[in-house]
Amino acid sequence: MFHQKKSILSLFRLALGGAILWGCATESAPLGGKEDTEAPKVKAANPPDKSVNFTSKQIEIRFNEYLQNNGFTQTVISPAVEPKPEIKLNGKSLFVKLKGSLQPNTTYTINFVDDVKDLNAGNVFQNFTYVFSTGSYIDSQSISGKVKTAHDDTDADGVIVGLYQTDNLLPVLSERPKYFAKTNKAGMFTINNVKPGEYAVFAVKDQNGNLVYDQPNELVGFLDTLLQLTDTFPQFVNLLVFNQHPNKPKILTYKNSEPGKLTIKYNTAISKFRADSKLFFNGFQAWNSNEKDSITIWFSDYYTKFDSVFLCANDTTFDTLRLELKTLIKDSVLQQKKHKLSIHNQQVKSLGSDKSVATLPQLTLYEPLKFNLSRPVLSISDSKTIQITVDSSQDITTKKFWLDKTTKQTLYVDFERKPNTLYKLIIPDSLLRDVWGIYNDKMEQRFTTNSSENYGNIKLTIKTAEQGKKYVLKILNSADVEVAVYYLDNVKEKTDVLKNLPEGNYKAVVFEDTNENGEWDTGNLSQRKQPEKVIPFKDTYTLKGGWDLDLELNLQQTETKPKVQK
Repeated sequence: MFHQKKSILSLFRLALGGAILWGCATESAPLGGKEDTEAPKVKAANPPDKSVNFTSKQIEIRFNEYLQNNGFTQTVISPAVEPKPEIKLNGKSLFVKLKGSLQPNTTYTINFVDDVKDLNAGNVFQNFTYVFSTGSYIDSQSISGKVKTAHDDTDADGVIVGLYQTDNLLPVLSERPKYFAKTNKAGMFTINNVKPGEYAVFAVKDQNGNLVYDQPNELVGFLDTLLQLTDTFPQFVNLLVFNQHPNKPKILTYKNSEPGKLTIKYNTAISKFRADSKLFFNGFQAWNSNEKDSITIWFSDYYTKFDSVFLCANDTTFDTLRLELKTLIKDSVLQQKKHKLSIHNQQVKSLGSDKSVATLPQLTLYEPLKFNLSRPVLSISDSKTIQITVDSSQDITTKKFWLDKTTKQTLYVDFERKPNTLYKLIIPDSLLRDVWGIYNDKMEQRFTTNSSENYGNIKLTIKTAEQGKKYVLKILNSADVEVAVYYLDNVKEKTDVLKNLPEGNYKAVVFEDTNENGEWDTGNLSQRKQPEKVIPFKDTYTLKGGWDLDLELNLQQTETKPKVQK
């Protein structure tokens, strides 16, 4: 009996011990408590980090927690060693096996970039490096700096900054950097343990993790001069990364969304464009989009099912599109009158519902009325005009109406208006003739004007930075629509009053216009051309209805002094 009890007790202890061992061997996230936001930490390394006279073929780095096994695809050793080192995980230890021969008297850096992540939360030990030297000392040169995006002067996070020693003029296109680091959220970076010498500096927002600038959506930047790392003082550099426009246009997509309409999207801005097709026998209308990389073509043949369009973009790229087109039923346009030229109704979503309902638009007191037409208009009748009915009583005839020059699909009407008043606009039939050769039916649009108390004035003072430089300053509303544009050339100070602006938020955009084309231009890597400098004004300025906003923009200090006056 005693032996039986002892045997049962032994089995119980064995089972309990096994459960404890199993629990110790299984890694699991803790229940409750604070969220894990800390990156892994190094507890020990063998050989130690920054070892000299290095001869080992294997490195063990032990961390305070388990790591993710993500293949370590970003990890790079510089100078390069072939074949590449083999990296494995075992528990909380990371092993680097060096297979290739090492050069004598050379400092090596293993940069893990973002490959070291903890197992549970995925926290990254960013820019973690292990350094060793086959000689008697560790190279001690360093470089640090800041990277910003060129178009808006914001801090550039996650950008690879690399140093290159090569005869290649553009090594970032095909080579991995000899030394590199990744910027943090503030756009800052530091590269340590660099061998003294002369280096080219490039930056790339690497999208595919190969440390090479080879994707169209990657940002790139460069230092104008070679960097001399020979002093005992660390170097600090500023870099701008930009989205480079391709030198040669290429069609990305094209779409025939409705009869008589073709939209073509290119990979770069289009400044010159030509098109030809039998579809255009009775004329066509083409224009750029606001982004300047899309072309919209309206044409007069809405019956043809298949045809070709011949295109030329920027006088360099020729394309032929063979299209299967959307069409209309024969004679449905003229006889059934289903496709008359019309004003697009303004609609909004009703509260608590996904349904769209027509709404009575409230239009501004001081700007021309703006109406979007269903198709471009190619001609306006000289014998007819637009009528305005005020409060359903007296007719006012106005001849102040016109089409926008670009799309010819927006109609502007201007007349003196009263606040808080109901109006009805009447466009007589056959006033407008569209790209299909079709005249409009009689069209009516009702609207109200808002209160004069919804408008204010901006009293603007502009102080330029350096004489001899040319600047463009734009005032934009909350929809990024230009309210005013100023071209500043050798002007120390300029004042202006922007009257009767709708209440809301406004911002200032300023850039140095080196080529005097009035537009901000990005950089070009192959031409070694830096992007035009943007002067940041990051504040949003609020204009209240019935108030004046005194706004001083100092291009030298990039400080603003807004004051509000009743």
